[in-house]
Amino acid sequence: MKKDSFKKSFQITWCLLIGVLFLSLPVFAESLPDWKEKITLSGLIEVETNYEEADAGDTSDIALATVELGLDADISEHVGGHLLLLWEDGDNAVNVDEGFIVLDGRDITSFYLNAGKMYIPFGNFESHFISDPLTLEIGETNEHAVKIGYTGKSAEICLALYNGDIDQTGDDNHIDDFTASALLTPDVSEKFNLILGLSYISNIGESDGLEGEIATPPGTIVNDVPGIGLSLNLAFLEKYFVELEYISATDSFQAGELNFDNGQAFKPDAFNFEFAFMAADNLELALRYESGSDLGDDFLPEERYGVAASSALYDNTTLSFEYLHSLFENDDDSGTMTAQLSIAF
Repeated sequence: MKKDSFKKSFQITWCLLIGVLFLSLPVFAESLPDWKEKITLSGLIEVETNYEEADAGDTSDIALATVELGLDADISEHVGGHLLLLWEDGDNAVNVDEGFIVLDGRDITSFYLNAGKMYIPFGNFESHFISDPLTLEIGETNEHAVKIGYTGKSAEICLALYNGDIDQTGDDNHIDDFTASALLTPDVSEKFNLILGLSYISNIGESDGLEGEIATPPGTIVNDVPGIGLSLNLAFLEKYFVELEYISATDSFQAGELNFDNGQAFKPDAFNFEFAFMAADNLELALRYESGSDLGDDFLPEERYGVAASSALYDNTTLSFEYLHSLFENDDDSGTMTAQLSIAF
């Protein structure tokens, strides 16, 4: 009897709930257009196939390389939110790659503030290739941070504060890491677009590439190792493009602090040069030469060069090819051909 009474009460509750939701639909429908204008969805899907010839043997594969889903919301006139979900080949789960609150002055002031998880302002990493440049491999840094910036007519200057995972031996766990950057866009002429970049990081060991290579447990080093970034991006007639970048530690990691240092004091650095041009309305060709030092026998190449081509098959649909030849410090070398089909929305 009690079982029947409970079942009847449960059915009544569900009927009431469905009724409330049904009555709320008109209100929700009226507010939906406003929210559609305030929310922007974006996404990226990349599928890659590659073939590699190396001293250790030849390999080939097909993979869903990247899936991204982004959401940007205008909460109010000066408040916004940004969320980016990322899955990459090899990940076991979808990760929150970025998620931060945006406060900006818009028509009142040129200052802004971002707070949350983000790629902090160190390095530029512009590229026309499928594969990331060496500069990104040792410099790109994703952290939980607060970034304060100023955007002017010909310059953007910003500072980010965060508590990194790599600490000095014996130090307490505090917000004691920072980056600072300046992007200058001088008005050269109508034919040229020029961007000059300068950035500094208080500990380059916090970068995504180097952080996982810290050998001394539990993620500590004797002294912080700062890093600098210099970049130049030039576009001529919106047809010819030059990308130059240099990322370097300004001091050395002590022997044994990096998994790949072979028991020596290492001062990693990397340089990237790319030249690209539009050979046709929907065809871009590019050349790359890059080099680095103190990158270990098999962590990253000390020299790499190659060619790339990309074509817009349809709107927001791109087919790209690249060939890269890599030379390592231990005299190993490899050649990799990659094809990528991607859509962006």
